[in-house]
Amino acid sequence: MSNTPPISFSSYSFNGLIFKILPDNKLPLLGLEIRHTEHKEVSFAVIDYHQNKILFEGLGLEEDWWVGLVGFHDGTLFFHKFAGKEYPQPLSLIAADVFAQSLIWEREGIYLEGFEENNIVVSSTTTQYQTWELLDIKGNTVRHLDSIEQANLSHANHLLFPSQYTEGTNHFATIAHFLKYKFGLNPQYYIDYLEFGQYILMSYRLNDNDYLLILNNKGEKLHEELLNSSTILPIEGSFFVVKDYLITTKQKSTLLFLYLGQ
Repeated sequence: MSNTPPISFSSYSFNGLIFKILPDNKLPLLGLEIRHTEHKEVSFAVIDYHQNKILFEGLGLEEDWWVGLVGFHDGTLFFHKFAGKEYPQPLSLIAADVFAQSLIWEREGIYLEGFEENNIVVSSTTTQYQTWELLDIKGNTVRHLDSIEQANLSHANHLLFPSQYTEGTNHFATIAHFLKYKFGLNPQYYIDYLEFGQYILMSYRLNDNDYLLILNNKGEKLHEELLNSSTILPIEGSFFVVKDYLITTKQKSTLLFLYLGQ
């Protein structure tokens, strides 16, 4: 049997659906976009997953619905504001300071492309020909770019996503055979699969429910968690790993995270 300590997730539940999770590119923080469909409102929260605490919850913008979280960089959240679903082009980019818990600037007619070490890379949405520029964290222009290739875009926090195998593929059949032989499980539709350190992480659908399964590298079961029950379609991107932490959601309203390091 495994000598690995019992699995115990940290969790935070919200009064709404967790629509998006974005890790900060530098800091051990998660930004959450929470949709309240009944009232057509959106709010945002930030979790420090190293210290297992919520920094704030309920930060809202003047626009109640047509705004979305698009970036998180060194303690600053970035949002696009839209005119409505029939206008997918963003109207403006908004920045909010996580630690001050306040909006710091908004600029119209730009689209967030990514981040350099200390700058923001944006493109214009109002000019006939696409243009690019670097902004500092306060929204001021640092310099204009001739192309997006001139920007040294950084990658988000070493994120690891599972491979998703759908029913009917060889990889799905191989893993499904193992799950049947080892645990008597008959997964359907999809299997998300990721090997990380001493762990094998999987999610799968069974009888209209989505489950997370954690094994050790010997194939022994450490934990099984019901993620979603009776969802209409198989979930996409059911979990990811960032800086040795497994991140997922349960019933689309509870954030779960687990340290997988040594």
